[in-house]
Amino acid sequence: MTSLERILAAMQGIETDRRAFTLITSLYGGRLTGVSPHDYFHDPERYLAGQKAVYELSGQDILFSPFCFAREAEAYGGQAHWFPDGPPNIKKPGIPNARVFLDRPMPDSTTSAPHTFITETIRLVSKEFSGRVPVCAVMVSPAEIPVLAMGLDAWIETLITDPETASRVLDRCARWFSARANELLAAGAAFIASPMEFINPAILFPRLIDELVLPALRTALAEIRGPVVLHHGGNPVNAHLETWATLPGVAGFALDNRDSIPEARSTVGESPLLLGNLSAAALPFLDIPTVRKLCLNMLETNRADPRWILCTAGADVPWNTGEQTISTIGHTVREFGGAQ
Repeated sequence: MTSLERILAAMQGIETDRRAFTLITSLYGGRLTGVSPHDYFHDPERYLAGQKAVYELSGQDILFSPFCFAREAEAYGGQAHWFPDGPPNIKKPGIPNARVFLDRPMPDSTTSAPHTFITETIRLVSKEFSGRVPVCAVMVSPAEIPVLAMGLDAWIETLITDPETASRVLDRCARWFSARANELLAAGAAFIASPMEFINPAILFPRLIDELVLPALRTALAEIRGPVVLHHGGNPVNAHLETWATLPGVAGFALDNRDSIPEARSTVGESPLLLGNLSAAALPFLDIPTVRKLCLNMLETNRADPRWILCTAGADVPWNTGEQTISTIGHTVREFGGAQ
């Protein structure tokens, strides 16, 4: 089977030759090809070379667009701080507050350099792996676009003290998000994944989630012409999946490594995909026998769930993860075989 066939079978709950798996390795291709994160996340051809190296090493079943949200902040006038061995951070947002955000136009994704870079990487990688490996487009959620533009503090203050303005911001971001998602699907992405920190009560008051964020998110998701996976965003989500499962157009959920996959399955039912939950952040510190044991334990625990995909949890696999660790995950999955 090809990786694409394996993922399509998992979505339908059909038994495959082996368990589908993937690692979030958008950054790691830079390490494998000896390119700095800055240059790697600016040059689509270098990004393609990195993803080809990732696939050669791991044989994973899904490849990813750049997981580099700080680069997207530049589209709003922000500044990114780059590191030699990791993803960039947002050094300074480009917009001071929500009212200025509403006064300015949203980025034109057909001319904005951060967005054209992402579109072109998807086009190149999907063309290279056409019919073999699906490409996932990673997007900032509508509720977190304002964080890129104005910073976390300004956005939280707006949500709490000026809900009317916050609602206008969210409506604008929701419409932009759905249009951009459809643009990336047209460029070759097989599905969309988006971290969802702002619908998690660990981050935001439940009242604000219910009254402001969820309505905007429902509007955005309903307009997307392809499957969407909601990503945990760095926090456990088992307790909130009952609400997440009511959102339109959602094909699956990427879980935190602290979440229970069987518990999640009992909450969302048999249809959605579940992805997880091998901690990406822990990988540089684990020896090879431990990596193999962790994978085998997950494979055995979830053997009977045909819609579970073994995946790293968190953001990108860290730059300093050993190549043998990456290859061991792939070898272990292939040796274990398929769901029973």
